[in-house]
Amino acid sequence: MFLTTVKVLAMTGACLNFALGLHMLITNRVPRPFSRRQQRRPRLFGAGLMLVGTGVVPMVANSMLPDLPLELSLALVVASAGCLLSGPVLVAMSVSGVSPPPR
Repeated sequence: MFLTTVKVLAMTGACLNFALGLHMLITNRVPRPFSRRQQRRPRLFGAGLMLVGTGVVPMVANSMLPDLPLELSLALVVASAGCLLSGPVLVAMSVSGVSPPPR
């Protein structure tokens, strides 16, 4: 029961992160309750929040579906780790004003 509650709360937090990131990505501004700091690049901040929200979903799905093949389970963990590591990097880049590398 406790683990189910934790998983539901994690998914809810992930959905809220994704929705807030999508709002910042579309409008290019930070909502008022979250604008305590000066955000130099709100779209980059929103993309980072969306990656963090997206990274939680495969991790929870992996723990909720125990009969997954090992290869699929490993792929979900790697995808989740990639999103959870790259999201905060984008958030830090948006706050510090560092520009992403050129394409």
